[in-house]
Amino acid sequence: MLAKDGNDYAFILIKQVVLKSFASKLRSYNGRRFCYGAPHRLYCVMPGMSEFSRPLRLTLYTFLILAGAALAATLAMRHAERQALVEDAARANQQLALYATSLHTLIERYRALPSVLALDPQLRDALKGPVSLEQQDVLNRKLEKINGAAESSTLELLDRTGLAVAASNWRLPSSYVGHNYGFRPYFNQTRTQGTGRFYAVG
Repeated sequence: MLAKDGNDYAFILIKQVVLKSFASKLRSYNGRRFCYGAPHRLYCVMPGMSEFSRPLRLTLYTFLILAGAALAATLAMRHAERQALVEDAARANQQLALYATSLHTLIERYRALPSVLALDPQLRDALKGPVSLEQQDVLNRKLEKINGAAESSTLELLDRTGLAVAASNWRLPSSYVGHNYGFRPYFNQTRTQGTGRFYAVG
């Protein structure tokens, strides 16, 4: 570029010298960079930067992918566990409902049996006084027959003191005959309220 006068030419020449001097000083200050351009806008390049950053980026991307996969697997596993717990709870509730229905049906099946037996004249007469051995044998066999037909566990006849004067299991060594159950809650409840119930296992 040629200037119209010597002053402009001198100014351009001085500016070029300053730029060359600034670039040389910058290269001498940091040998790893190569810079070019004007002082107010320099472009610097580090040799080997692209070769160095590519493996680093690949490692970073790989790490992020693996971390994301691990996080997704963990979340999926926890979701599956929660879903399994919900399903198990639902099945348990259904099973409990079935058990409750079966137990209620079984209780209702035997609820009226004592009231029906209380209408039997032979059983009522046995509670009016002492029971003879012959009378006790008849009562035992009768309760045994009724118990088999009703498919209940045992049936026993208690007098006013709670003494079992007859029982359906009279043939067994663990027969209830002769045992006193006056301390049982259902006996005391029957004495005071007319009917008694007691739920137990075993």
